[in-house]
Order: sequence, then C-alpha cells, then structure tokens
Amino acid sequence: MAHVNDYRDALTAVGFHVTRERRRGGFALEFMQRMMARVAQGGPPVLGLHLLMGEPTKLMLSNVHAMIQEGILEPVELFARAV
Repeated sequence: MAHVNDYRDALTAVGFHVTRERRRGGFALEFMQRMMARVAQGGPPVLGLHLLMGEPTKLMLSNVHAMIQEGILEPVELFARAV
C-alpha cells in the first residue's frame, strides 16, 4: 500500500522538490458528506463517477468515506516544483 512518503520519494527521484504538503482529510469528508446528501435528495448528478464505475459506485464511495473516517486513507496534496 502506498504511503505519502512513497509519492514524495517518487517525485524527488524524477527531479521534483516537494515545496508544500497539505492534509485534506477534513475537506474530503465534508465534500463526500455534501455529495451523499445531494444524491439522497435528488439522485445522482447527470455527470459523475457513476457513469464510469456503474452500479457499485455508491458502495465504493461509502467504503472510501469510511476509510477516511477511520484514518486508513488520508488524502494529501503534494505541491512540487521541478529542480
């Protein structure tokens, strides 16, 4: 399983310098909760992941949401600049 250090090391290996890192777990949880509430009220949007992933989309997104809540997944943004 990949860890943020693996991504940081991969960027460094190909000539980038990571200038900033931002943890996005809180943002991801809020975003997913808003998205799930909208779907519950009016169904899926016209365009969305359900078009690519099919029927199991709701289950897969629920699993991702649960894993972020449990700390198994931690969304992170890495900002990098070519050296």
